[in-house]
Amino acid sequence: MKLVILITAQTEQTLEIASAWQNAGASGVTIVEGHGLRRLQAKAEVRDDLPLIPSLAALLRGKEMDTHLLVSVVDEALAARLTEETTAILGDLTLPGNGLILSLDVSSVVGLRTD
Repeated sequence: MKLVILITAQTEQTLEIASAWQNAGASGVTIVEGHGLRRLQAKAEVRDDLPLIPSLAALLRGKEMDTHLLVSVVDEALAARLTEETTAILGDLTLPGNGLILSLDVSSVVGLRTD
């Protein structure tokens, strides 16, 4: 089994990618909204009324989500297919801003839907 994780700033493509993963055979796809540190740093304004070290919650408050993580546990053959489906939608993942996809070996899974 593989844990497939896609991290992308192309948030407008998230539903299309998740649907493609599902149509390819992933029994479940989890989408997590997030913030990339570099984007937060670029957006942060230097203000003299902020504490020296503002909390992460304070930085995130009122910010749009700028990254999505798509996560799915699938068999090894399907992991390669999800990468193909993803690049068909996002294009070349070596280009800046398109995202990255990785798969990690999973030694044990309990509760995975197989329908």
